[in-house]
Order: sequence, then C-alpha cells, then structure tokens
Amino acid sequence: MPSLENLHQDYKGEPFNVVLISVKESAASVKKLIEGKGYSFKVLLDKKGDVSSLYNISSHPVKFLIDKRGYLISSALGYREWDSKEMKQVVNLLISKE
Repeated sequence: MPSLENLHQDYKGEPFNVVLISVKESAASVKKLIEGKGYSFKVLLDKKGDVSSLYNISSHPVKFLIDKRGYLISSALGYREWDSKEMKQVVNLLISKE
C-alpha cells in the first residue's frame, strides 16, 4: 500500500482519488493499520462483503480504475507498483480526458 499512498500524494489537488475498501475487517483494526502506517487516502468499510459480492470478487486485493462518471476503466488483481512511471502515464491520460 505504500505505492498507493505515493500515488495519492502525487495527485493531491488533481481530479483523482485513491479510495480503499476494506472487506470484512473491523473499523478498529483498519484504523490501527491506516494510522500506524501514516496513510492519508480514504478507506471505506465493507463489513459484510456486500461490495465484493456485487462485483463477483473472489480474491483480494483487487484494484479498479473508475472514471468520474462511474465507468470501470481497468482492473488489476494482486500487487502492483501504483506509483510507477507507467501508472502515472495512465492516470495522466485519464485526467486529461476528464
């Protein structure tokens, strides 16, 4: 998640947000992790796994790029370097199209 935090920081003030959805975890454990690591992106709780069920997600972590209209642009299963040059090129392209 450090690369997600880096991406979040790099695009502060831009029309881009990093939002995590924690699945079937308690608010206390999520808060402890996020604050302990110093992450500043938004984290939402999916206590019962309803969001995962809605999107037929059977494995975690899964990442989605969603545009401001709510359209799914891309998805990725597993770990990625979200602050890489290539990912920033994708984000810049998405921002320029908005």
